[in-house]
Amino acid sequence: DEFLFKNLDYINNYVNNVLLIRFYQFSNNTITIGKLQKIDQEIINKNRNYLIATRITGRNAIYHLPKKDLTFSVIGNTIIFRKINFNKENILNFIHQFFNKTVKDALTSLDIKLDNKLESLITVENNKKTDEKLKKFDCFANPMSFELTYNNQKIVGSAIKISSNKFILQANIKLYLINNSLANPDFINKFIEKFYINFYENLNNSLNLFHLSLTS
Repeated sequence: DEFLFKNLDYINNYVNNVLLIRFYQFSNNTITIGKLQKIDQEIINKNRNYLIATRITGRNAIYHLPKKDLTFSVIGNTIIFRKINFNKENILNFIHQFFNKTVKDALTSLDIKLDNKLESLITVENNKKTDEKLKKFDCFANPMSFELTYNNQKIVGSAIKISSNKFILQANIKLYLINNSLANPDFINKFIEKFYINFYENLNNSLNLFHLSLTS
């Protein structure tokens, strides 16, 4: 992710305004921490069975369980999203919400009904309640208003970095919090297919509205 983000300008020399989307899983218990997030020995001691790596993006830590969740990244130029941001929202929040909607639409099309709003969320990792310090450390214990939940648990965590006119969004979907049976290649392939379909539909709908606003 970091290599692609840093070399996006070079890639754009060959493909104008390219948007890179990739899906992947971790092969080991891993914690990725935000670029500026602090981690102390107490946290390390409580997570000795996890590898720890620093992300290029910010926000709090994400626990990645091997073959139980799904991570994706989106890297591209902000120009297209600035065009369809009619209300001139903070571009960081706008991109967050655009891709949360895309994930929600993909899951909904696979008959997974998400919560309508955030309620009192309880984050449980490995069936253990997190203490206050770990709660502040864990991204999934600190939901934002537009993030997706299922049965009162946050299921998608995302972080974004914007530099000049390019951005990288990194997101994690906790498939096992929806249903353990979803963490299999068949479902993941179906989800990725639906993700791309809904991404292009949402983008095209927004671009059509943008063109309408120019002609009206």
